[in-house]
Amino acid sequence: MTFLAISVVLVMVLLGVTLGELLGDVADGVLPATLVGKQLLYRLPEGLSLILPLSLFMGVMFGMGRLYRDNEMAVMRATGLSWVNMLKPLMFLALPLVALLFVNGLLLSSAAANASDTALEKAYKSAVLWGLRPATFHTLSKGDLVIYIESMGVDGNTLNNVFLFNREKIGEDNTQIIKEQSWFARSGRFWVDKETGKRFIELIDGEILDRDPHSLALKKISFERAQLIIPENQKQVKSRDVQRKTSLELRASTASTDRAELQWRGSPALVALVMALLAIPLSYVAPRDSRGGRVLIGLLVYALYINLLTVAKDWMATAETPLAIGVWWVHVVFFGLAVAWIWLQKRRLRI
Repeated sequence: MTFLAISVVLVMVLLGVTLGELLGDVADGVLPATLVGKQLLYRLPEGLSLILPLSLFMGVMFGMGRLYRDNEMAVMRATGLSWVNMLKPLMFLALPLVALLFVNGLLLSSAAANASDTALEKAYKSAVLWGLRPATFHTLSKGDLVIYIESMGVDGNTLNNVFLFNREKIGEDNTQIIKEQSWFARSGRFWVDKETGKRFIELIDGEILDRDPHSLALKKISFERAQLIIPENQKQVKSRDVQRKTSLELRASTASTDRAELQWRGSPALVALVMALLAIPLSYVAPRDSRGGRVLIGLLVYALYINLLTVAKDWMATAETPLAIGVWWVHVVFFGLAVAWIWLQKRRLRI
């Protein structure tokens, strides 16, 4: 129950943080508002790979810590309980979770990344899916681009009575305004360049009011057909080409980045197993000791574990470490730490 409670809390925290990031992408025009729910779901497998090992570690640590605090562990040791007997129920909980993490890392993560990118690519091709709604002002690029569409065609890309306000800036901090334009058109069309992926709004039969922010002079320009590119934001959705590859594709590849990604996908399962072993010595609480210090040590060990794995992955991706070593050395180090810690505590408590 402790493991489930911690997992639920951490998942809620993860969803809150991820939702905040997605809403920031929506505000910057990187992500359509209609896809927030789906993108939140697609990012869940990646988050679970970090949450579940920590939940298992904390659950085992709190559960066994309570046995020490209530002196139940002392009674069980007096009856001849050995470390092997303690490992059996621990593995009963840990091994199914390890199997789940292997499935999540090797299968679900790439499937979720593919589904996420497919949804974004589809949304790029449709004004409706991108979030452009009739009779609504849409603010993009932090207010530098405002789009209003009175109505839309049934295809979702034909626009009627379009108004756009576009502000162009220069400078290192991108604050110096050099041009402000207001576009009016009877009709238009939303389309995407297949080669570059850039989004355009093509306007037909309209006018442009060009305002100089320095002289305040206005210039009116009429046009039969004009195109306005929807500017790309500095904050872009991260490229996930490697994450989209299946585990079989990564296994068949000889590229260091692909092999690093494959080992990274299998790492959460090993992290869960090693952290479950580390929870045994860290759960020990003397009668008058507070368990807060042990929890802090455990969190620091987990953070160090994950950071070292990230560094090892980067080293492997840049071919600084051999593929045979990869990220495995980090698991070996922490597994050795867990075994040594258990052995030292066994000698101390004479179990």
